[in-house]
Amino acid sequence: MAKTSSTFCFQQLHIDVSRNATDDFNLFHDPHKWHEIRQNPFQGPIVLGFQLESLIEGQLAEHRKNNEDLKCIIEHNLSYSNYQFNFANAVKPGQHVNVEIRPAQFKNNILSNRVIVKADGKLALTGFKKESAQPLFLPAQDFSAFPDLKQHPDRSYISDTGFFLKRKFMNTSNAKNFLCGSFIDQSQYFDELNDKANFPEIFPSSLISCALLGAVDWSRKEKLMGIFNALVVDPDLEWEFIDGSIVKAHQHSSGAACEQETAIGKSVAGNTSKIHMAVDACGLPIHFSVTGGEVHDCKEAPKLVAELPKGDYIVADRGYDSEALRLQIKDKGAVPVIPRKKEFNSGK
Repeated sequence: MAKTSSTFCFQQLHIDVSRNATDDFNLFHDPHKWHEIRQNPFQGPIVLGFQLESLIEGQLAEHRKNNEDLKCIIEHNLSYSNYQFNFANAVKPGQHVNVEIRPAQFKNNILSNRVIVKADGKLALTGFKKESAQPLFLPAQDFSAFPDLKQHPDRSYISDTGFFLKRKFMNTSNAKNFLCGSFIDQSQYFDELNDKANFPEIFPSSLISCALLGAVDWSRKEKLMGIFNALVVDPDLEWEFIDGSIVKAHQHSSGAACEQETAIGKSVAGNTSKIHMAVDACGLPIHFSVTGGEVHDCKEAPKLVAELPKGDYIVADRGYDSEALRLQIKDKGAVPVIPRKKEFNSGK
């Protein structure tokens, strides 16, 4: 068996076609908005990662057909495709892209091809495509415990699983456009006259990109706290501890126009945020809030305490020395354990 090597040249049109086919709205691929990404190292739009992987899928299909690898796949019932790639550099429009596929290796009932992609002679991507009888990624994942996804709301986390549900509908026209944007002959997958419609493997995966961006947008809408609360299971509430910690923000993290609160403020350390956290007796988080770094612990404490479940004791350091806070804790039925500041001489 011999290795194969082919050369291609992506243009912005290929990128736009693939973006439109997958609903991708990542600014890294946008010819007009890439510069809105602060300190963008690429200084221009780049080819989609899934677009490169689709090109590899097409080239591998040709390679395996020509080298009789399909016989091995059928004979050993290798029904799972596994892609394992590492990106070394981005691919830009106009660069000459070379795809090299090494001869297949069959070991431990896994058929594997090494793939090397270079752009203008520099390494862009390297990795493997492996065919196996069992999935190599999340092999032990039990999806039987999932609720009925048909009844689950779209664009939301599936409780206690860590998975985010985003519904996408596949249609042949988008898949064909995605193939065209990846230099693949669509007739290999679709032929209406012969009632042939085989969606390429990478196409469903390519829809993950907009789903991930949707998940980020979902979290920005303050729904992340709902997931946090759902993951707080059976806390030990004999003792509850509260404290705050400052996190230094990036030098370019503030100043841009934004309608939403960014929780970044000016403090002695510069641009900072402060995480106000409450933990149970085992040190596990039970509630938190984020403010600008200039917000004093005592100012945010009443809001934090108000959200806490009823405990026996609420413990804090001298930074929380406040009679009003002590009364609030007592009103919740808990005992405040807060040392007084040294200059406070009256009372216990």
